[in-house]
Amino acid sequence: MDEKIKDQEVLLVKDQKDENLKAVAGTDEKGGLKTVPPTAEYEQSFLKFDKHGNALENFLSNFMRQFKHPTPLNFFKVPFESAVASARVLSEMLKAPDVPSNKEMLDSARINPSDYAGEQKQPFQGIDPDKVKWEQFEQMGVSRESLEKGKHLDDLLQYRKTPLIPIAIKIGEVSLYTDARLSLKASGDGTFIPVVHTIRKESQLEREFFGHTFTGEDKKALRETGNLGRTVELVRCQTKVHNFTFN
Repeated sequence: MDEKIKDQEVLLVKDQKDENLKAVAGTDEKGGLKTVPPTAEYEQSFLKFDKHGNALENFLSNFMRQFKHPTPLNFFKVPFESAVASARVLSEMLKAPDVPSNKEMLDSARINPSDYAGEQKQPFQGIDPDKVKWEQFEQMGVSRESLEKGKHLDDLLQYRKTPLIPIAIKIGEVSLYTDARLSLKASGDGTFIPVVHTIRKESQLEREFFGHTFTGEDKKALRETGNLGRTVELVRCQTKVHNFTFN
């Protein structure tokens, strides 16, 4: 298991008006919560927090200051690596929350957002841009300046995904072009690196490309970092490749 993943946590939330437990995906333009089903299909949309930092505290404090929810919310903090399984277990326990064994586990995962409703120790400012590895964005043909010009920089620094933007993925001397959404995730050294969210359609990575067949590790590297991470030998042909998309 990747050590970076082990350091990440996610928030689950249950509104008393809703029977279903949800995963927090961020906040909307009005300051309300954006949520998704806590299933593997939506795993990449989960809002992740480094358990060694204060991002979770800042997020809840900012949420409580900006948005007054009309009904109580129950928040639970679980490891990202087991979030889907934990959500299933907690969902079952919430059906009988007064059973002692259920109550003990629910209380161990529960977070009281009102604890963060007071004055923040530090103003919420999202991600420090100086801690972002912009050189990894530049490897995909994206710069900090272009993100700022396109009004997408704030999305990244506020733990949100950008809209679809064009990126270039390099394999050897060949560049593959596609549109993708970008977000940031914390790395083990306290910096933030890009995450690539491609269009959720059938991937052309299943096809052979210039004589190269993508392995499982190749596909994971391309989708998560935008770079293959190694050199491969491509067999050139007479047909010129202009564009490459994942759809």
